[in-house]
Amino acid sequence: MSAYHDKAQLFTFNLQRYKKGERDYKHDNNQPVVPFQSSYKTFGDFYNNVLKNANPRPDLVQVCFGGGFASSLENILKQDAMVWKSLEKSQTRGDNIQEVHYGERAWAILLANPLEPYQIKVLRNYSTSLMNNHYSGPLIREIIT
Repeated sequence: MSAYHDKAQLFTFNLQRYKKGERDYKHDNNQPVVPFQSSYKTFGDFYNNVLKNANPRPDLVQVCFGGGFASSLENILKQDAMVWKSLEKSQTRGDNIQEVHYGERAWAILLANPLEPYQIKVLRNYSTSLMNNHYSGPLIREIIT
């Protein structure tokens, strides 16, 4: 499975629930429990609303899972400050909410160097299909033995 996802497929992703820590979806200041679900129907809906001012990306993008990533200051500064403020604001409704998981998937899209057209072509030619499951659209190469 590749770190690169088909953007159109990725934007259809919808995380209905997240079982880990499910009973602890509370705001940091111990406010009442907030629902996991947001008003965003899909990751694409979240991205197109919250991150609408982000630099455009090609149709093949990297995705971050697990919250671990690294970036250069140069790539952070490539995005307008309003993008970061909008992302931060989207995360304040509660703790461990749908918006946080969508935001996590957006980190690599926002911070990685975008692929060049020739790189996209090579990756698409090398892959055998797209995985259509919880990950929503990573390129895969099936190895036949």
